[in-house]
Amino acid sequence: MPVSARNGSLQAGGVKVLEAETHNGSVLIDTVETELEASTHNGSITVGAYNGRRGSARTHNGDVTVSATPAASGKLAAGTHNGNIRVRGAGHLDLKTSTHNGRVW
Repeated sequence: MPVSARNGSLQAGGVKVLEAETHNGSVLIDTVETELEASTHNGSITVGAYNGRRGSARTHNGDVTVSATPAASGKLAAGTHNGNIRVRGAGHLDLKTSTHNGRVW
């Protein structure tokens, strides 16, 4: 599901593969089944249930929140320059997080 927006948010229920890019807008996804590639410049990224095997969620100004399930595997990266990162349930994943001005929970 490749999606691109300049000034707008993206919201979806369940997707198998997500490729999303926004400039000024948030990305809110209930469930990602396989792969996640989400980025935004000004906005937050939230994934309610991540079951994937490869994922990346990056924003410049905003928070990143991902809840991994036991079905998730592989690598997950979450990054922001100005914002907080909250990753839940990812202790079994190859997890990489980074923030310049914010906290990682």
